[in-house]
Amino acid sequence: MRLPRKLDLGLAVVSVRLVTQAEMREASECEADETPPDGFWDPESDSILIGKWLPLKQKREVYFHELIHALNDSAYFSQH
Repeated sequence: MRLPRKLDLGLAVVSVRLVTQAEMREASECEADETPPDGFWDPESDSILIGKWLPLKQKREVYFHELIHALNDSAYFSQH
């Protein structure tokens, strides 16, 4: 299974991006000496960010984890 590049959640189209550790640190506001997270849901840009450095199996796990965050945000905003 390849990871999709875009998802239509109804209220928003979410992009899925593979990023470097430096990009992940910046997006997640992680300090330079901290290990960046494997994934990050960025509600401001409607993007799921996934670490390029991860093996494919782990990328899939991170994708589904971050998708839950995106769906929760989408459900919340549809009710308010």
